[in-house]
Formats: sequence, structure tokens, C-alpha cells
Amino acid sequence: MVKFADMFTYLRKRKGLTQAELASALNISQSTVTMYERGKRKPTLEDAEAIADYFNVDMNTLVGGQLEDSKPIISNDVVRLPIIGEVAASYDRVAVEEWEGESIEIPRSFLKGHPIEDFFMLRVKGDSMYPLYMKGDVVLVLRQTTLNRSGDIGVIRYNEEEATLKKVEFVYGEDWMKLIPINPEYPPKLIENEALEECSVIGIPRMVIREIKD
Repeated sequence: MVKFADMFTYLRKRKGLTQAELASALNISQSTVTMYERGKRKPTLEDAEAIADYFNVDMNTLVGGQLEDSKPIISNDVVRLPIIGEVAASYDRVAVEEWEGESIEIPRSFLKGHPIEDFFMLRVKGDSMYPLYMKGDVVLVLRQTTLNRSGDIGVIRYNEEEATLKKVEFVYGEDWMKLIPINPEYPPKLIENEALEECSVIGIPRMVIREIKD
């Protein structure tokens, strides 16, 4: 599991910011940023939510551990969602959308007021989105046919059957879309012109469920 300090540092560098610039953007001191990156301090729940919003990542991915003032989530109001398929973390995987029996139980509060029908679960294959999403992760996906902005991460279907979880860049009104892995070992993929007609957004990730192995 990726530690908060490593993820925080990675996200800052990926955005091309200095510690001072990030501190100014988050309205915190540069010394706090330094302590975060050295693992000498963890954010409060409120600060972690602000950091996750700024970097457009989910809390589960960002924290990787317990917050200073967080408490275990205990709830009897839960829902069970089937894992209906797999999300490719490479471009040559085919989406499988048939439930094979595996399911996961989560607190209803994770749905943020949405009906359960608005969500589905998919399992990540490969490591092209490491360290935000790892092989074996189960992603809670909110059904959505558009992305809120260029640079967001979405579940994209293309070539009729293939699906992938990627950062997506685009310009409104132009006939292209770029699928960008987070892992620099994988190249981006440009989809344009006629090929774009077979490409569609099918959802956006809202939460990552990750098994912690010894």
C-alpha cells in the first residue's frame, strides 16, 4: 500500500509544483508540506479532503493510512454490489460485464445520496495507473456519460468492447481524446476522428477498495 507521504509527494511533482506553490494553493505553510512529504505528519480529515479535492483523487487513494482525527467507519446500513467485470489497465483488455458471483459490501454512506443503481464495481487489471490504482483494486464507479473537465480520470469504452481506466484529456469541439496512464512506463493513446465515434465515457471512479496484504 502506498503511504500518504509518498502519494502526496508524487501528486505534487506530477502537477509540477514546488512545495511553496502547493502550500500557497492549499493555504497551508510550506513547513507543513515538508512534514507531510517526510512522513512526520498526517493531515486531519478536513485537510485531507481539501488535498484530495485539489488533486482530483479519492480519499482512499490519497491517505493510504489513518488520519490524525479519523475513526473506523462502523455502520449497519450497508449495500452489496456485484463486481460485474474488469477494467483494463492496458489497452488490449476486453471489458467483462457479467457478474460471476463476487461482490463487495460497503456502507450506504459511500454512495453520497445516490441510488445504488447509479453505481457498479470493476476490478483493475495491470499497473498503467499505478500508484493511484493498483492491480487487483476494486473501483466503485458512478455511472456517467461525460467527464466534468479535461484531465479527469474516467472509465472509457472504445473499439466497441475494450474499456480502460485512464486520465482523459480533450478539448470541447475538437475530434480527439487522449487516454493518459499515470505510470510513465506506459505511453498515452490518442483517439481521433472516426475512431472517436466508437469511444464513450461509461463512468467515473468514486472510491477504491484495496486489499492489504501482509
